[in-house]
Amino acid sequence: MDQPLLADVSMAPTQIAEIINIEVEHLKIDQIDHEREKAFLRSAAKKAGEQIKVLETQEAKEEQGTQSDAEELRKVIDLFGKGALPSPRVTDARRAVLLSSTRKLQTAAQLMQIQKQEDDLARQLERLDDQRRIKLLQELQDARVALGQIQAKLQSTAEKMKYTAVRLSVGRGSEFKLDIAVIRKGEKGHERVTADEDSELQPGDVVEIALRSDGWREALSSGNSR
Repeated sequence: MDQPLLADVSMAPTQIAEIINIEVEHLKIDQIDHEREKAFLRSAAKKAGEQIKVLETQEAKEEQGTQSDAEELRKVIDLFGKGALPSPRVTDARRAVLLSSTRKLQTAAQLMQIQKQEDDLARQLERLDDQRRIKLLQELQDARVALGQIQAKLQSTAEKMKYTAVRLSVGRGSEFKLDIAVIRKGEKGHERVTADEDSELQPGDVVEIALRSDGWREALSSGNSR
């Protein structure tokens, strides 16, 4: 935070200190929330990785079981063909192969789902810093726009206050005088017409206001006479 910049603001030191403390606390809370989100995503990705390892081990074992059941089925069919085994034994062997194959496919599908989840978590973790950076840049841009609008309003208010002070000064009979003129477009072109505060304006008129000093006029006249 650019604290020296706040020193130029027309505010009490206690108010400036309060603003700084609030903004620092807001930044601290935002940073803590950001770190917590990152920690949550890292933890979820770690758990997904551990689950993937378990599923990979399970898939390897089920692959071995499927191959064993298939080998057993071949032996049973061979013995059945020789008349050494009854048909129910062949049916049981086929069911065992089907069951082991089904478990293997289910494990493979679950493994693919967890792997996709792990990839999504990794992508979210990568995007988290980028999204926060985008948010902070947007807040900075909004603050600059708001600052520009406030500065424009302050400048406009200062000009109005200055004009009001001049009117009060002139009304109290000071040495300053207002010269008001209207630039008006007529048949012969633009004309400069002397006016006052009660003069009526017409569409297209341009008002010219100047602050004159009697002392300045006297000095100018004295210089011209020389």
